[in-house]
Amino acid sequence: MSQTLDIGSLIEAGQWPLSEMLLRQALLQDPSCAWAEDALGRIAANLGLFEAAVEHFRRAMALAPDWPDPAFHLEAALSFASFLGEANGGDPSGSGPPRWLLIKAWGFGFWSDVFHVLSQLLLAEISQRQPIIHWGWNSLYRRSDSFNAFEHFFQPLPQSSLEDLENLKYLSDEEIWPPKWNRQNLMEGGVNQAFGPYSRMAGLYLLNRPEPLVVSDFFTAILDLLPWIPTNHPLRGSSVEGAYRALAQKYLKPRDEILETSEKFLKNNLEPENFLAVHLRGLDKITEHNQIEQEHLICQQHIDHHLDLFPNEPIFLMTDDIKLLDQFKGRYGQRIISNACQRASGPLGLHKLPDQDGVRLGQEVMVDTYTATRARAFIGHGQSNTSVAVLYLKAWPSGSVTLVGPNMMDNYNLALHHG
Repeated sequence: MSQTLDIGSLIEAGQWPLSEMLLRQALLQDPSCAWAEDALGRIAANLGLFEAAVEHFRRAMALAPDWPDPAFHLEAALSFASFLGEANGGDPSGSGPPRWLLIKAWGFGFWSDVFHVLSQLLLAEISQRQPIIHWGWNSLYRRSDSFNAFEHFFQPLPQSSLEDLENLKYLSDEEIWPPKWNRQNLMEGGVNQAFGPYSRMAGLYLLNRPEPLVVSDFFTAILDLLPWIPTNHPLRGSSVEGAYRALAQKYLKPRDEILETSEKFLKNNLEPENFLAVHLRGLDKITEHNQIEQEHLICQQHIDHHLDLFPNEPIFLMTDDIKLLDQFKGRYGQRIISNACQRASGPLGLHKLPDQDGVRLGQEVMVDTYTATRARAFIGHGQSNTSVAVLYLKAWPSGSVTLVGPNMMDNYNLALHHG
């Protein structure tokens, strides 16, 4: 009962993303929880997402026929939807003035930032907005003269251009949401990203805004958006993995020089589909994830099993840690093949070290990642964005990818929403 009261307080306070995660976890534990279904309907109704609201209220009614609240909430939602011209949650036509979603840098690890972009591209599709990606000064993968760091790594989206970005400057402050953004700071990096007014603006808050421009700077996972995908969208009912893979295939077009560097490395060192790719995290991950050293041992066991099946195959090792590279070279000798890229030792991640060339660092991560997708099999960490990226960038044959530990993208990140 106390958890029910706590969630109710969160809903009343407008902390809808955290409330939603807790409610969906409650339904996983007890699918017959009518209160959770009704509460999800209330969140959806508050956001003006009446199709979803009606669905949740009807489920609550079916689960608790004698409880009057869901029926009352359903009637209210249908009345509001009718009043707004969106009976039963009909989608906007998409006609009228342009509507944009400006996707800022998340400001953390490379593939974490890319996953943020992919989830926001899905949000742009759901909300029928034109996406514009701008990785400004808070991106860790830029140089001092970079205007949009994203374009150091990927080709620009065909749906948007520099002209679109310039046009945003002509909007009034009232046409931009959330209000921490305005015409003067629109090209800046993080503004009250984690603390302060309108901080922690997860994707749920952005789904149904009326303003022409919505700005996204806080991480949202695909897992958080899947329940809100409308029935007429092709990813409705998709898995987390399927949605990430489809969006990556649709939107992520690496720059030619990155793919060419990967191809050159393969030509000189490896035969595609005839090597094992392995990703091992060290450095800051050792303090962030207390199971990481145990996972290194488990990865080693999986490598040994692969070599029992394919005794002549080389191992392409991706790692940021010099000590790990030396350790695995000591065990597997000349089988270990690795790119000549930046590595370190100690408690700090490469992207946190001073005087780093962020563009070079990001491009090296990309070259390694796309090289790994050419392997026969892959072994990595479920708690590593880079390992998960290798999984999502290719439709791997069944059983050819081993993630040690749970896939981080399959679980709600409650900690992000505790301000």
